[in-house]
Order: sequence, then C-alpha cells, then structure tokens
Amino acid sequence: MRNTYSIEVGRARDQVFAFLDDEENLPKMVPNLVDHGILDETPEKVGTTFWHVYEEQGRRMKMTGVVTEHRPPERMAVKLDGAMFGLEVVYELEELGPTSTRFTQHSEARFKHVFKLLGLLFGKKMEKEGKQAQAETFAHMKAAIEEGTAA
Repeated sequence: MRNTYSIEVGRARDQVFAFLDDEENLPKMVPNLVDHGILDETPEKVGTTFWHVYEEQGRRMKMTGVVTEHRPPERMAVKLDGAMFGLEVVYELEELGPTSTRFTQHSEARFKHVFKLLGLLFGKKMEKEGKQAQAETFAHMKAAIEEGTAA
C-alpha cells in the first residue's frame, strides 16, 4: 500500500530537517509511539539501526528500523520491519522561501503472512484510516515545528 502526504510548514527547511532528525522529537511527530531507542548509530547516519514501540487500541507493536538515506536538509529515508508489515518512508523537504518548507512523506507498507489477506480484504478501509491518522500526525508535527520547538 503506497501513500504520499504533503504539507507546508512555516519554518526554514534546515529547521524542519533538524526537527525531523532529532530522535527526541519522535513523540511529538508520532502520537502512538510509546518507546524508542537507538541500537547502533553510525557517524554518517545511513545504516543507523533503531527500535520503536507503538500502541494502537491497547495493543503494542515493536518494529526495528534502519536509516537508508540521510541528505540534510533535503531528504531522509528509513525502513521499518515488524511482525505484521514492513514499511519504507521517505521524507522530502522543498524550500519554498526563507521561512516556508514543503514537507512530503512517501510511504509504502508491505503486509506479511496472513495480514496480506487482510490487506486485500480491508485495503480500502485501512487506506482511509491510514490517511486520517497521517493527517493527524502531520498536524502534530506542523504545530510542534512551527511553535519553535525545532532546533
């Protein structure tokens, strides 16, 4: 399942990238993230491995990930892997002006095992719910960045 979401943020591109790049900001960006940590950090960021724990409707899900691209202040990408699905996420930042940035997220989820069947059966419903959750997540990120909590 592929998805693209884009918003305009009232901050300079380097400030937006710095916010996204700071792991301490993860809870501000992902409301259902309940715990996270670095497994192995590389100096160039690409290859850094990490773990996240998410909670949805009282259920916890752990995913591990790796940074696959890191090009400040333009682009970063990660791959995440969990029991139910894998996820690839690319963040692109386009400078619109000195205090304005287009923030775009491209994502692709690949369901595993029996969840592939559920994806086929309930794909449209899941896609609709995913877009709603993404809109809420982006609203949180936009507010946090614009409130000056970015580095």
